[in-house]
Amino acid sequence: MKSSCYCEIEFLKEFANNIPKANPLDNKNDFEIWRNFKRLIWEISNLIVDDRRKLFDWVNELESVRQQKYAMNEALPDEVQNEYILATSLCKKKQVDSVEQNELLINEINFETINPHTVFFLTDTQKCKQFEEDYGMMFVSNSTKDDSTQILFGYEQSVISITPNGNYSNYSFLDKYHHPCNAMIINDAYVLTERDDTYEDNLIAILDLLLPLRLNKTTFKLLILSGDGFRNIDVNHKYSIIKSKIDELRTYKIELKIITKKAHHNRDILTNYLRISVGNKFTLFISKKASISDDLTVHSIIGIDSEMIVATDRKKDYKKIENETQDIGTQKVVMPKEQGGIITNRLLK
Repeated sequence: MKSSCYCEIEFLKEFANNIPKANPLDNKNDFEIWRNFKRLIWEISNLIVDDRRKLFDWVNELESVRQQKYAMNEALPDEVQNEYILATSLCKKKQVDSVEQNELLINEINFETINPHTVFFLTDTQKCKQFEEDYGMMFVSNSTKDDSTQILFGYEQSVISITPNGNYSNYSFLDKYHHPCNAMIINDAYVLTERDDTYEDNLIAILDLLLPLRLNKTTFKLLILSGDGFRNIDVNHKYSIIKSKIDELRTYKIELKIITKKAHHNRDILTNYLRISVGNKFTLFISKKASISDDLTVHSIIGIDSEMIVATDRKKDYKKIENETQDIGTQKVVMPKEQGGIITNRLLK
């Protein structure tokens, strides 16, 4: 699986026209940020553009300048040469070969079916903000790309160590990882076997810190996979408690689905853009203090190839569980029951 980038051609032209100077003494790392986005768009993503004809017009304009300079025996200025190289390389990018599949106006996109790991690059910052609040995905303009760089590229091994006598007594540290998303999968064998009074400080606290504040035009999809294959779980009871607490967190609709089956060994939270993993379980805090020692790790899955591979493998396992599970007794139960064997989470489609 690859991430996808949707780009307006005007965004790409501005991006290519404003390459920061590499400066080892620059603490802002402007060039490194620019290079990360260039690699994402030009190299590792499936690319969708809003108007492929504009792309070729851009290249033709630059080619005309290049030929004029050549006729006068003059070299292209460095900035024009860089822009020319970037523009022509996009035309050669394999994923742009089909106009029908890779040319789409922003207002024509079906956000329910598009790759949920898509990052959108638009020229209008206000439009980015509005679309983000409408659909819970990442919309980036040239003026806001620095704000998105940590979520997309910054967390390959961002480890938070939790100890009973350590620095953390709750999940508030997750606030720095808040990001646009419209779906989540929580895989933890023990989350449904914990006492009801642990949810407020753990599962619900995690959701409150990670769920988008607004989601105006779509439903948030939440899938919980739990169960150790040995203990019976009163899923109706757990579903009722968790659903009621979740509904109090936000005003938009959150579609909750719970499957009890022997969960995948790894404890993960997967969203459109991050994977958050923990060694033992996500119930780390009881009575306002850490109950066990554990490491929680945050991974950026879009701009880091190795993490996208891990996320893809996890999704294959979760999809198999969701697709195969039916309501067949106390060990394997789906809530709501009518969704047994039906894949509803957009991260798995």
